[in-house]
Amino acid sequence: MYNIRKYLIAVVEQEPTLLSSSIKNNILFGVSQNKIKNQDINYWFKKFNLYDFIIGLPNHYDYNIGENSKNISGGQKQKLAIIRALLKRPQIIILDEPTSSLDKIGKNVLIEILQNIKKDRIIIIITHDNDIFKICDEVIELSQKIHNKTAIN
Repeated sequence: MYNIRKYLIAVVEQEPTLLSSSIKNNILFGVSQNKIKNQDINYWFKKFNLYDFIIGLPNHYDYNIGENSKNISGGQKQKLAIIRALLKRPQIIILDEPTSSLDKIGKNVLIEILQNIKKDRIIIIITHDNDIFKICDEVIELSQKIHNKTAIN
């Protein structure tokens, strides 16, 4: 079970927890580093419109994310968590309100990525975002008391 959770499943929370460490350590946490190339990292950062931000920071990828991630925005934190999940290349991805802190570009990028990878993975999305529903193969609406929808790709 440990290996299944470690290698086959990635979770992106609505309020992602990041390490008080470098950006590089945060995106590679839990990722098999022998599979990752710098061009993979740069690709995802450019895709999510974070590359120029990172290059503008002192120490770039070695920039230290402070305690409670207070020195980056909520959207940047969410993008880092999504990039970490994508770099892991899991078979199952669970996303809890993945667009809640994303700007319009980030949201559109995420939708495009999910659309492109869903044929090879199981993707479970907990969301209120109607734009996400458009790309889902199945939508499960929970009871009125809960007011949540779970989207399954």
